[in-house]
Amino acid sequence: MQRICVGLITPYPPIKDGIAFYAQQLSKALGSIGMKVCILTWANPSDVLTDQEKIKVINVSPPTKLGFRSSVIKALSRLSPDVVHVQYGFRRGLYGCTLGEQLLPVLFAVHRSGIPLVMTIHDIWSKSDIFARFGRNIVNIPKAIAYYAYLRSMSKFILRYVNAIIVHSDYFTNVLNSEYSVAYEKTFVIKHGVPNYQIIDSDTAKSMINTKAKYILLHFGMIWEGKKLEYLIQAMKHVVEELPDAHLIIAGPPHTINGIQYVEKLRSLSKIIGLEQYISIHSKFIKEDEVPLYFSAASLVVVPYIYSTGVSGVASLSFAFEKPVVAGLNRLRTDELGLGENARGILTPLSDPYELANAIITLLKDDELYEKLRQNVKAYKIKSSWKNVATQTSKIYKQVLQNTNFANLET
Repeated sequence: MQRICVGLITPYPPIKDGIAFYAQQLSKALGSIGMKVCILTWANPSDVLTDQEKIKVINVSPPTKLGFRSSVIKALSRLSPDVVHVQYGFRRGLYGCTLGEQLLPVLFAVHRSGIPLVMTIHDIWSKSDIFARFGRNIVNIPKAIAYYAYLRSMSKFILRYVNAIIVHSDYFTNVLNSEYSVAYEKTFVIKHGVPNYQIIDSDTAKSMINTKAKYILLHFGMIWEGKKLEYLIQAMKHVVEELPDAHLIIAGPPHTINGIQYVEKLRSLSKIIGLEQYISIHSKFIKEDEVPLYFSAASLVVVPYIYSTGVSGVASLSFAFEKPVVAGLNRLRTDELGLGENARGILTPLSDPYELANAIITLLKDDELYEKLRQNVKAYKIKSSWKNVATQTSKIYKQVLQNTNFANLET
Protein backbone atom coordinates (compact mmCIF):
# COMPACT_ATOMS: atom_id res chain seq x y z
CA MET A 1 0.00 0.00 0.00
CA GLN A 2 1.33 3.46 -0.91
CA ARG A 3 1.99 6.07 1.75
CA ILE A 4 -1.21 7.04 3.56
CA CYS A 5 -2.24 10.70 3.64
CA VAL A 6 -4.06 11.72 6.83
CA GLY A 7 -6.18 14.86 7.22
CA LEU A 8 -5.95 15.69 10.93
CA ILE A 9 -8.67 18.08 12.18
CA THR A 10 -7.61 19.30 15.59
CA PRO A 11 -6.71 22.08 18.00
CA TYR A 12 -2.97 22.66 17.70
CA PRO A 13 -0.26 24.84 19.29
CA PRO A 14 -0.15 27.70 20.09
CA ILE A 15 -3.54 26.66 21.52
CA LYS A 16 -2.74 25.74 25.15
CA ASP A 17 -4.68 22.51 25.47
CA GLY A 18 -3.92 18.86 26.19
CA ILE A 19 -5.54 17.77 22.93
CA ALA A 20 -3.42 20.28 21.00
CA PHE A 21 -0.29 18.82 22.59
CA TYR A 22 -1.46 15.29 21.76
CA ALA A 23 -2.06 16.24 18.11
CA GLN A 24 1.38 17.83 17.88
CA GLN A 25 3.13 14.72 19.20
CA LEU A 26 0.99 12.32 17.15
CA SER A 27 1.55 14.17 13.87
CA LYS A 28 5.32 14.17 14.33
CA ALA A 29 5.30 10.47 15.22
CA LEU A 30 3.13 9.59 12.21
CA GLY A 31 5.53 11.50 10.00
CA SER A 32 8.46 9.61 11.50
CA ILE A 33 6.97 6.26 10.38
CA GLY A 34 6.39 7.47 6.82
CA MET A 35 2.85 8.84 6.88
CA LYS A 36 1.88 12.09 5.20
CA VAL A 37 0.00 14.29 7.69
CA CYS A 38 -1.99 17.42 6.81
CA ILE A 39 -3.01 19.27 9.98
CA LEU A 40 -6.15 21.40 9.67
CA THR A 41 -6.23 23.82 12.56
CA TRP A 42 -6.74 27.47 13.52
CA ALA A 43 -5.18 30.11 15.83
CA ASN A 44 -2.15 30.67 13.55
CA PRO A 45 -0.22 27.46 14.21
CA SER A 46 3.34 28.24 15.24
CA ASP A 47 5.03 24.84 15.26
CA VAL A 48 8.15 24.57 13.11
CA LEU A 49 7.92 21.31 11.18
CA THR A 50 11.14 20.18 9.57
CA ASP A 51 9.88 17.57 7.12
CA GLN A 52 7.44 19.48 4.93
CA GLU A 53 7.00 16.50 2.61
CA LYS A 54 5.48 14.45 5.42
CA ILE A 55 3.83 17.07 7.65
CA LYS A 56 1.92 20.15 6.54
CA VAL A 57 -0.09 22.65 8.60
CA ILE A 58 -3.12 24.32 7.00
CA ASN A 59 -4.90 27.19 8.70
CA VAL A 60 -8.73 27.06 8.62
CA SER A 61 -11.44 29.28 10.08
CA PRO A 62 -12.02 28.86 13.84
CA PRO A 63 -14.92 26.60 14.87
CA THR A 64 -16.60 29.63 16.43
CA LYS A 65 -16.97 31.23 12.98
CA LEU A 66 -19.53 30.38 10.30
CA GLY A 67 -16.73 29.76 7.80
CA PHE A 68 -15.37 26.74 9.70
CA ARG A 69 -17.37 24.16 7.72
CA SER A 70 -16.59 25.52 4.27
CA SER A 71 -12.90 26.17 4.99
CA VAL A 72 -12.33 22.64 6.31
CA ILE A 73 -14.20 20.97 3.43
CA LYS A 74 -12.37 23.07 0.82
CA ALA A 75 -9.03 22.20 2.41
CA LEU A 76 -9.89 18.50 2.44
CA SER A 77 -11.01 18.70 -1.19
CA ARG A 78 -7.61 20.06 -2.21
CA LEU A 79 -5.73 17.52 -0.13
CA SER A 80 -7.76 14.41 -1.03
CA PRO A 81 -6.64 12.54 2.11
CA ASP A 82 -6.98 8.79 2.42
CA VAL A 83 -8.25 9.10 6.00
CA VAL A 84 -9.70 11.98 8.04
CA HIS A 85 -8.81 11.86 11.73
CA VAL A 86 -10.61 14.17 14.18
CA GLN A 87 -9.30 14.92 17.68
CA TYR A 88 -12.40 15.31 19.83
CA GLY A 89 -13.72 15.42 23.38
CA PHE A 90 -17.05 15.79 25.19
CA ARG A 91 -15.77 19.18 26.22
CA ARG A 92 -17.54 22.51 26.11
CA GLY A 93 -16.00 24.90 23.63
CA LEU A 94 -13.49 22.58 21.96
CA TYR A 95 -15.17 23.11 18.57
CA GLY A 96 -17.45 25.91 19.72
CA CYS A 97 -20.89 25.69 21.37
CA THR A 98 -21.46 22.71 23.65
CA LEU A 99 -20.28 19.52 21.96
CA GLY A 100 -18.72 20.79 18.78
CA GLU A 101 -21.95 20.91 16.79
CA GLN A 102 -20.04 22.72 14.02
CA LEU A 103 -18.32 19.43 13.26
CA LEU A 104 -21.56 17.77 12.16
CA PRO A 105 -21.72 19.15 8.58
CA VAL A 106 -18.00 18.41 8.14
CA LEU A 107 -18.41 14.82 9.31
CA PHE A 108 -21.46 14.37 7.09
CA ALA A 109 -19.63 15.69 4.01
CA VAL A 110 -16.63 13.44 4.62
CA HIS A 111 -18.92 10.47 5.20
CA ARG A 112 -20.79 11.09 1.92
CA SER A 113 -17.48 11.25 0.06
CA GLY A 114 -16.61 7.72 1.18
CA ILE A 115 -13.42 8.81 2.96
CA PRO A 116 -13.09 6.85 6.22
CA LEU A 117 -13.38 8.81 9.44
CA VAL A 118 -11.37 8.07 12.56
CA MET A 119 -12.03 9.96 15.79
CA THR A 120 -9.94 10.07 18.95
CA ILE A 121 -12.15 10.94 21.93
CA HIS A 122 -10.07 12.34 24.78
CA ASP A 123 -12.81 13.29 27.27
CA ILE A 124 -16.00 11.35 27.95
CA TRP A 125 -18.58 12.24 30.56
CA SER A 126 -20.28 9.30 32.23
CA LYS A 127 -23.62 9.68 33.98
CA SER A 128 -21.99 9.35 37.40
CA ASP A 129 -19.45 12.11 36.60
CA ILE A 130 -22.16 14.49 35.42
CA PHE A 131 -24.25 14.00 38.53
CA ALA A 132 -21.17 14.28 40.74
CA ARG A 133 -20.43 17.64 39.17
CA PHE A 134 -23.89 19.15 38.71
CA GLY A 135 -26.05 17.18 41.12
CA ARG A 136 -24.41 18.01 44.41
CA ASN A 137 -27.10 20.60 45.00
CA ILE A 138 -30.69 19.44 44.54
CA VAL A 139 -31.39 22.62 42.58
CA ASN A 140 -28.90 21.50 39.91
CA ILE A 141 -30.31 17.99 39.42
CA PRO A 142 -32.58 19.06 36.50
CA LYS A 143 -29.53 20.67 34.90
CA ALA A 144 -27.57 17.41 35.23
CA ILE A 145 -30.44 15.38 33.73
CA ALA A 146 -30.81 17.78 30.80
CA TYR A 147 -27.07 17.91 30.12
CA TYR A 148 -26.72 14.12 30.14
CA ALA A 149 -29.71 13.74 27.81
CA TYR A 150 -28.20 16.27 25.41
CA LEU A 151 -24.82 14.52 25.51
CA ARG A 152 -26.38 11.20 24.57
CA SER A 153 -28.56 12.55 21.77
CA MET A 154 -25.89 14.78 20.21
CA SER A 155 -23.18 12.11 20.44
CA LYS A 156 -25.37 9.79 18.34
CA PHE A 157 -25.33 12.34 15.51
CA ILE A 158 -21.60 12.96 15.82
CA LEU A 159 -20.50 9.33 16.12
CA ARG A 160 -22.80 7.83 13.50
CA TYR A 161 -20.48 8.94 10.68
CA VAL A 162 -17.28 7.66 12.32
CA ASN A 163 -15.71 4.39 11.16
CA ALA A 164 -13.40 3.89 14.14
CA ILE A 165 -13.10 5.49 17.56
CA ILE A 166 -9.82 5.65 19.48
CA VAL A 167 -9.89 6.06 23.27
CA HIS A 168 -7.11 5.94 25.85
CA SER A 169 -8.69 3.57 28.36
CA ASP A 170 -10.74 0.37 28.58
CA TYR A 171 -12.98 2.32 30.94
CA PHE A 172 -13.92 4.71 28.13
CA THR A 173 -14.76 1.77 25.85
CA ASN A 174 -17.22 0.50 28.46
CA VAL A 175 -18.79 3.94 28.97
CA LEU A 176 -19.28 4.43 25.23
CA ASN A 177 -20.88 1.01 24.94
CA SER A 178 -23.13 1.04 28.02
CA GLU A 179 -24.17 4.70 28.03
CA TYR A 180 -23.75 5.89 24.42
CA SER A 181 -24.62 2.66 22.55
CA VAL A 182 -21.31 2.48 20.66
CA ALA A 183 -20.40 -1.07 19.60
CA TYR A 184 -17.22 -2.51 21.09
CA GLU A 185 -16.10 -3.46 17.58
CA LYS A 186 -15.94 0.23 16.68
CA THR A 187 -13.63 1.27 19.53
CA PHE A 188 -9.88 0.80 19.87
CA VAL A 189 -7.78 1.48 22.95
CA ILE A 190 -4.45 3.24 22.41
CA LYS A 191 -2.80 4.54 25.56
CA HIS A 192 -1.73 8.17 25.72
CA GLY A 193 1.79 8.55 24.35
CA VAL A 194 4.75 9.25 26.60
CA PRO A 195 6.98 12.01 25.16
CA ASN A 196 10.76 11.87 25.03
CA TYR A 197 12.52 14.50 27.15
CA GLN A 198 16.07 14.93 28.40
CA ILE A 199 16.07 14.39 32.18
CA ILE A 200 18.06 17.02 34.09
CA ASP A 201 20.04 16.42 37.28
CA SER A 202 17.62 16.92 40.18
CA ASP A 203 19.76 19.38 42.17
CA THR A 204 20.44 21.46 39.05
CA ALA A 205 16.73 21.58 38.21
CA LYS A 206 15.84 22.59 41.78
CA SER A 207 18.29 25.47 41.76
CA MET A 208 16.90 26.74 38.45
CA ILE A 209 13.34 26.89 39.84
CA ASN A 210 14.61 28.36 43.10
CA THR A 211 13.95 25.61 45.62
CA LYS A 212 16.20 23.53 47.88
CA ALA A 213 13.67 21.17 49.50
CA LYS A 214 14.56 17.48 49.63
CA TYR A 215 11.10 16.33 48.52
CA ILE A 216 9.31 18.21 45.75
CA LEU A 217 5.62 17.46 45.18
CA LEU A 218 4.52 18.76 41.79
CA HIS A 219 1.11 19.60 40.44
CA PHE A 220 1.44 20.65 36.81
CA GLY A 221 -1.14 22.03 34.39
CA MET A 222 -4.09 24.36 34.14
CA ILE A 223 -5.17 25.77 37.51
CA TRP A 224 -8.93 25.66 37.87
CA GLU A 225 -11.59 24.91 40.48
CA GLY A 226 -12.50 21.52 39.01
CA LYS A 227 -9.21 20.05 40.27
CA LYS A 228 -10.05 20.91 43.89
CA LEU A 229 -6.46 21.84 44.70
CA GLU A 230 -7.53 23.02 48.12
CA TYR A 231 -7.56 19.35 49.18
CA LEU A 232 -3.93 19.05 48.12
CA ILE A 233 -2.99 22.17 50.08
CA GLN A 234 -4.81 20.85 53.16
CA ALA A 235 -2.98 17.53 52.75
CA MET A 236 0.35 19.37 52.88
CA LYS A 237 -0.32 20.23 56.52
CA HIS A 238 -0.11 16.52 57.35
CA VAL A 239 2.80 15.91 54.96
CA VAL A 240 5.11 18.54 56.51
CA GLU A 241 4.37 17.26 60.00
CA GLU A 242 5.96 13.96 58.93
CA LEU A 243 8.35 15.30 56.28
CA PRO A 244 9.33 18.90 57.15
CA ASP A 245 11.68 19.03 54.14
CA ALA A 246 8.79 18.64 51.67
CA HIS A 247 7.61 21.39 49.33
CA LEU A 248 4.59 21.60 47.02
CA ILE A 249 4.88 23.38 43.68
CA ILE A 250 1.69 24.17 41.75
CA ALA A 251 2.76 25.21 38.26
CA GLY A 252 0.56 26.20 35.33
CA PRO A 253 -1.59 28.95 33.87
CA PRO A 254 -4.81 29.99 35.60
CA HIS A 255 -7.99 29.00 33.77
CA THR A 256 -9.53 31.74 31.65
CA ILE A 257 -12.76 31.43 33.68
CA ASN A 258 -12.18 32.61 37.27
CA GLY A 259 -8.68 31.10 37.28
CA ILE A 260 -6.95 34.17 38.71
CA GLN A 261 -9.47 34.36 41.55
CA TYR A 262 -8.97 30.67 42.25
CA VAL A 263 -5.19 31.12 42.46
CA GLU A 264 -5.71 33.88 45.03
CA LYS A 265 -8.04 31.59 46.95
CA LEU A 266 -5.33 28.92 47.08
CA ARG A 267 -2.70 31.41 48.21
CA SER A 268 -5.03 32.68 50.91
CA LEU A 269 -5.69 29.14 52.11
CA SER A 270 -1.95 28.43 52.29
CA LYS A 271 -1.48 31.52 54.44
CA ILE A 272 -4.44 30.75 56.71
CA ILE A 273 -3.16 27.26 57.59
CA GLY A 274 0.43 28.47 57.94
CA LEU A 275 1.99 26.75 54.93
CA GLU A 276 3.28 29.70 52.92
CA GLN A 277 6.90 28.53 53.16
CA TYR A 278 5.95 25.01 52.04
CA ILE A 279 3.89 25.90 48.98
CA SER A 280 4.84 27.77 45.79
CA ILE A 281 2.27 28.65 43.16
CA HIS A 282 3.77 29.46 39.75
CA SER A 283 0.60 30.70 38.04
CA LYS A 284 1.89 31.15 34.51
CA PHE A 285 2.16 29.28 31.25
CA ILE A 286 5.16 27.00 31.50
CA LYS A 287 7.29 27.23 28.36
CA GLU A 288 8.42 24.07 26.60
CA ASP A 289 12.05 24.50 27.68
CA GLU A 290 10.96 24.94 31.32
CA VAL A 291 8.98 21.70 31.51
CA PRO A 292 12.05 19.49 32.15
CA LEU A 293 13.08 21.71 35.08
CA TYR A 294 9.85 21.14 37.02
CA PHE A 295 9.57 17.41 36.38
CA SER A 296 13.28 16.69 36.90
CA ALA A 297 13.15 18.50 40.25
CA ALA A 298 10.02 16.63 41.39
CA SER A 299 10.07 13.58 43.66
CA LEU A 300 6.54 12.70 42.62
CA VAL A 301 3.64 14.23 40.70
CA VAL A 302 0.11 14.64 42.05
CA VAL A 303 -2.72 14.40 39.51
CA PRO A 304 -5.71 15.69 41.50
CA TYR A 305 -8.61 15.19 39.10
CA ILE A 306 -11.81 14.42 40.99
CA TYR A 307 -13.76 13.40 37.87
CA SER A 308 -12.90 10.51 35.52
CA THR A 309 -13.70 12.32 32.27
CA GLY A 310 -10.30 12.31 30.57
CA VAL A 311 -6.88 10.74 30.82
CA SER A 312 -4.09 12.90 32.13
CA GLY A 313 -1.46 14.24 29.78
CA VAL A 314 0.37 15.31 32.95
CA ALA A 315 0.64 11.67 34.03
CA SER A 316 2.30 10.94 30.68
CA LEU A 317 4.74 13.79 31.29
CA SER A 318 5.48 12.30 34.71
CA PHE A 319 6.28 8.97 33.08
CA ALA A 320 8.55 10.74 30.59
CA PHE A 321 10.66 11.92 33.53
CA GLU A 322 10.32 8.57 35.33
CA LYS A 323 8.33 9.94 38.26
CA PRO A 324 5.66 7.98 40.18
CA VAL A 325 2.20 9.54 40.37
CA VAL A 326 -0.36 9.98 43.13
CA ALA A 327 -3.87 10.18 41.66
CA GLY A 328 -7.56 9.80 42.44
CA LEU A 329 -9.11 6.45 43.23
CA ASN A 330 -11.35 5.73 40.22
CA ARG A 331 -11.53 3.33 37.30
CA LEU A 332 -9.91 5.68 34.79
CA ARG A 333 -6.87 6.45 36.97
CA THR A 334 -6.55 2.72 37.68
CA ASP A 335 -6.18 2.15 33.93
CA GLU A 336 -3.57 4.91 33.76
CA LEU A 337 -1.46 3.91 36.75
CA GLY A 338 -1.89 0.15 36.71
CA LEU A 339 -2.29 -2.20 39.66
CA GLY A 340 -0.23 -4.62 41.69
CA GLU A 341 3.17 -5.55 40.29
CA ASN A 342 2.70 -3.16 37.33
CA ALA A 343 1.61 -0.11 39.34
CA ARG A 344 3.13 3.23 38.33
CA GLY A 345 1.78 5.20 41.28
CA ILE A 346 -0.61 5.22 44.20
CA LEU A 347 -4.39 5.69 44.01
CA THR A 348 -6.11 7.43 46.90
CA PRO A 349 -9.33 9.38 47.68
CA LEU A 350 -8.35 12.93 46.74
CA SER A 351 -11.19 14.60 48.63
CA ASP A 352 -9.79 13.31 51.94
CA PRO A 353 -6.69 15.41 52.76
CA TYR A 354 -5.52 12.91 55.39
CA GLU A 355 -5.67 9.94 53.00
CA LEU A 356 -3.98 11.97 50.27
CA ALA A 357 -1.21 12.98 52.67
CA ASN A 358 -0.79 9.39 53.83
CA ALA A 359 -0.31 8.20 50.23
CA ILE A 360 2.33 10.88 49.62
CA ILE A 361 4.16 10.13 52.87
CA THR A 362 4.11 6.37 52.23
CA LEU A 363 5.62 6.79 48.78
CA LEU A 364 8.34 9.19 49.90
CA LYS A 365 9.39 7.24 53.00
CA ASP A 366 9.38 3.75 51.48
CA ASP A 367 12.49 3.66 49.28
CA GLU A 368 11.81 0.11 48.09
CA LEU A 369 8.24 0.95 47.01
CA TYR A 370 9.38 4.17 45.34
CA GLU A 371 12.06 2.39 43.31
CA LYS A 372 9.65 -0.40 42.31
CA LEU A 373 7.13 2.12 40.97
CA ARG A 374 9.87 4.06 39.21
CA GLN A 375 11.09 0.93 37.43
CA ASN A 376 7.51 0.21 36.31
CA VAL A 377 7.29 3.75 34.98
CA LYS A 378 10.51 3.28 32.98
CA ALA A 379 9.17 0.09 31.39
CA TYR A 380 5.85 1.77 30.55
CA LYS A 381 7.69 4.74 29.07
CA ILE A 382 9.31 2.49 26.46
CA LYS A 383 6.10 0.60 25.70
CA SER A 384 4.04 3.79 25.24
CA SER A 385 6.46 5.83 23.15
CA TRP A 386 4.88 8.12 20.56
CA LYS A 387 6.37 5.99 17.81
CA ASN A 388 4.45 2.97 19.16
CA VAL A 389 1.28 5.10 19.43
CA ALA A 390 1.71 6.16 15.79
CA THR A 391 2.25 2.56 14.69
CA GLN A 392 -0.95 1.43 16.45
CA THR A 393 -2.86 4.37 14.95
CA SER A 394 -1.59 3.56 11.44
CA LYS A 395 -2.94 0.00 11.79
CA ILE A 396 -6.41 1.45 12.42
CA TYR A 397 -6.07 3.65 9.33
CA LYS A 398 -5.22 0.60 7.23
CA GLN A 399 -8.13 -1.36 8.69
CA VAL A 400 -10.75 1.28 7.88
CA LEU A 401 -9.25 1.79 4.43
CA GLN A 402 -9.81 -1.85 3.60
CA ASN A 403 -13.55 -1.46 4.21
CA THR A 404 -14.23 1.88 2.46
CA ASN A 405 -15.08 2.91 -1.11
CA PHE A 406 -13.97 6.36 -2.24
CA ALA A 407 -15.79 9.20 -3.98
CA ASN A 408 -15.08 12.91 -4.46
CA LEU A 409 -15.52 15.17 -1.46
CA GLU A 410 -18.51 17.46 -2.02
CA THR A 411 -18.44 21.07 -1.04
